[in-house]
This record gives sequence, structure tokens and C-alpha cells, in this order.
Amino acid sequence: MLGAALGLVLPWKLVPVAITFLLLAATGLATRAFARQALADAPATLAGCAAIFSGYTLFTTYDRTAFAELAGGFWIPLLLLYALRDRNPGGSIWRRTLDGSTLPLALVLAGCWLSDAPVGVMGSYLLGGVALATALLARSWFPVVRASIAVALGVALPALYLIPAAWEQRWWTFCSYRRQRRSGTED
Repeated sequence: MLGAALGLVLPWKLVPVAITFLLLAATGLATRAFARQALADAPATLAGCAAIFSGYTLFTTYDRTAFAELAGGFWIPLLLLYALRDRNPGGSIWRRTLDGSTLPLALVLAGCWLSDAPVGVMGSYLLGGVALATALLARSWFPVVRASIAVALGVALPALYLIPAAWEQRWWTFCSYRRQRRSGTED
């Protein structure tokens, strides 16, 4: 979708370059935003630059140009940012759970699943592990409750797209099988 939108304003030869630039910039900015939770401005900026120039990011960018995997570079730091956020440490479990981080966390998880299935699986497991570890360290259930709500919403949002796509794939396979049977080319 991003490529099609960029194709409206840029020549087609520049669209892959623009997508790569935007994904790398988003990776750096998301990592910087996550690092700002614990670090000062300069070290957080350095962390963002390190995320852009890490070996795997450079390999993915220059050798494989896997745009879906590059999208994981900004979804994962955002997932960690919202999963670890605790704006109201002295509040009740529901105030801590619903502190404005649950819906963005669900949207980030949905983005993970819509960008790339391996990123979606990695993000889901990461969210579960981080929520459990944070719950143990904080001695509170709020991270698990937040993660549960976010997973329910974050998996339901892409399901609006993925279920019809899976149904269409099933239908297409069925039609293809029937064509093969009629033509006698069945294996």
C-alpha cells in the first residue's frame, strides 16, 4: 500500500529507494523513542542510529531488500515501548492497564501481523514474555492484563483482512482442484 501511494507522487524507479529510506527512518525514530524511556537524549539518538546501522538491518536493506522484514525494525521497538510503559505506578490495576498504552499496543501488534507473519509471531511471543517478566518484577497483574487486551484487539484487527484472504485462498484452491479433475490432469 505504501509503495502504491508513493508511486502516485514519485517515479516508479524511486519508490523502492523511498520505501527503504522511510522504513529505516522509522526504525531509528522508534528505537530512539523506546530508548528515551531509560536514557538521555544523546544516548537515545545513538541507539536509534545503531538500530539503523546494525548488521542485520544493513544486510536486509542492501542484499535482500526485504521490506516486510524491515518493517519489523520499527514495530518491535514500538511494541516494547507500549508494553513496558507504566504511567501511573501508584494506581490500581485497571488504571495502570488502561493508561493510554493498551490501544496503541494493539495497533502495533496488528501492524506486526499485517507487515510480515514472522514479525507477527515474533511480536506476539515477545509481548507475552515481556508481559510475564514485567508482571513478575512489578508484582502486579497489570502487564498481563494489558497484553491480553492488546492481543485480543491486535489479532482481531488483522483478522478482518486475513480471514477473507484465507477464505479466498481456500476457494481458489477448490476451484483449481475442480479444473484439474475436469481436464484429467489430477496428480
